[in-house]
Amino acid sequence: MGAVAATPAVIDQLGETAELMLAELDRVCAEMDAAVIEVAPVLASDPVLEAELSASERANLRRFLTGLARRDGRPPPVDVPPEALDIARTIVRRGIELEVIFYGYRRAHRVAWRHWLGFAARAVPPGPGLV
Repeated sequence: MGAVAATPAVIDQLGETAELMLAELDRVCAEMDAAVIEVAPVLASDPVLEAELSASERANLRRFLTGLARRDGRPPPVDVPPEALDIARTIVRRGIELEVIFYGYRRAHRVAWRHWLGFAARAVPPGPGLV
């Protein structure tokens, strides 16, 4: 079964939501950083790790949101931003358990999803379109 093409109205709603979230990217990323460090405090034990964590989250989220904000119906890019590869490499080089990155990404995704739903509620009227 193939993917269903989004209607122009849905593409526009996704784009509006993405633009709202991009406008508050600093705040959202700061919350993501804090949430990740809560479950993976080792990432705050070194300024390099902490900077790479923040850069990775920002690059991933910006890439996703920018793709939606284009409103051209194309999916966001699927390649991995260099910043995400940087932190993965650093974690491996330092012998930190890989679960740290998995737990961190899961926590960051939850924060991003919560924000996405809040911005969507601002961009889309209540009802079936919001769902």
